[in-house]
Amino acid sequence: MKRYLFLLILLVSACTPSAANITSVLTISECELPCWNDITPGVTTTEEAKQILEKTAGIGANNIDTYNTSPRIRFSLSLETPCVNRKTLGRVESLDGNVIELQLMENLHIVIGDVVQRIGEPEYVISTPFIGGGNNFVVIYPDKGVAFYIPYDTEVVESGTQIISLILFDPTDLDRWLDMASFSIANVTFAQSATGT
Repeated sequence: MKRYLFLLILLVSACTPSAANITSVLTISECELPCWNDITPGVTTTEEAKQILEKTAGIGANNIDTYNTSPRIRFSLSLETPCVNRKTLGRVESLDGNVIELQLMENLHIVIGDVVQRIGEPEYVISTPFIGGGNNFVVIYPDKGVAFYIPYDTEVVESGTQIISLILFDPTDLDRWLDMASFSIANVTFAQSATGT
């Protein structure tokens, strides 16, 4: 009986994710933002992005959906967290055969401090009303082509605040990116920049 109890405790402890064994979407990529996994909006073609995703560990061809004439690729990524089968979802938007946006959603295992450490303080925060009350907050680095969402129910934003969606876009195409319905709820307002301008 004690042996079975010991084995059960060993199994449960092995399947309990800890900070040390959780993989982040940022740590599996060797390139710097706004590049992710060698896909850079404004540089990478749609076909190159599809080939990269097919060869990426945790994605592969079986986890990619493309639509006949649509310039969109959807994919799911398993981050190999022990005993956890939650996937990170991804979407690649293209125009004229080139990637213009890459979005990673859910189970990213990254916090605001991870992004600030890599590319510095953000320039803007966009707040849009959330249908169920509260606000959506989108943090934007327009010159770097990086944005991210934080949970709508966040009361205090700090370096440890989880990011629920990471968006990489072509920074030379900011106006079209803002018009692409990435912000589909209510009015968009820019907050004062971090530099006070």
